[in-house]
Amino acid sequence: MGRIGGVLSFLRTLRRKAKVTEVKCDIGGGYIVTGQQFAPSGDDSMPLPGDYSVLMDTTGTGNIALLGYVDPLDQQLALPGEKRLYARNVEGFVVATAHLKNDGTIISWNGKVSTTMNPDGSSTLTNGSGTQTLLANGDINLNGVVIKPDGTIISPKIIQTPLIEVDGKELKDHIHGLSGGGTTEGNL
Repeated sequence: MGRIGGVLSFLRTLRRKAKVTEVKCDIGGGYIVTGQQFAPSGDDSMPLPGDYSVLMDTTGTGNIALLGYVDPLDQQLALPGEKRLYARNVEGFVVATAHLKNDGTIISWNGKVSTTMNPDGSSTLTNGSGTQTLLANGDINLNGVVIKPDGTIISPKIIQTPLIEVDGKELKDHIHGLSGGGTTEGNL
């Protein structure tokens, strides 16, 4: 028989050389029960006090398995076919997300930086100061400056370099002679 309980505490422990998690829940009517959490392999997550859990009796006296949790504060955003994972701070506020969208887009966010991987092969990294986009054709757009795969740089503004002087001589268009003739002109 299944029940719903409010999570009170969560403990990781070792039982018979197996790493297990024990979750204490209030199932109402003054009853407090402790059970083991079961989740898919590779899922390492911990509920917060106040979350709700589905509890199920298992074989053996007093054995209870916890099969999943509900965050009572979460705004459900995933659409059909999507998967959204998120982390919360101890107060229960979402501080990081990974959203696998049903069109193949993947969006991750941590409050300061977001990344978006698009189905067309492009991706974008954004923080409060700027944006970097890798386009599907291999171009990189850094806040409007485009770098082509061949190294060509296209800027929406004129880029000016400072004049360089050595011993009072400007080096712009300066040609050096080589012993035996010729110049280093191609190296400037």
